[in-house]
Amino acid sequence: SKYDKLSKDYAKCTSDKLKNETSKKANDIKTKTAKKIEEGKKKIKKLKLKDKLIKFKNSKSHKEFIEN
Repeated sequence: SKYDKLSKDYAKCTSDKLKNETSKKANDIKTKTAKKIEEGKKKIKKLKLKDKLIKFKNSKSHKEFIEN
C-alpha cells in the first residue's frame, strides 16, 4: 500500500526522466544531422555539380563535354 504508492511514483518519475533525456538526445542528433545536410548542400552548390551533370547529359560525346 504505502510501498506500492512509492514504487508507482518512482517508476513514473524514472520514466518521465528517461523520456526527457531521450527527447533531448534525439533533438541534438536532429540538429547535428540538419547542420551536416546543409553543409553538404553548400559544398555541392560550390562545385556546381548540377550544371556539370546537365552539360554532360546534353553532350553527345565525351569529347564534346570536355570541349565545352
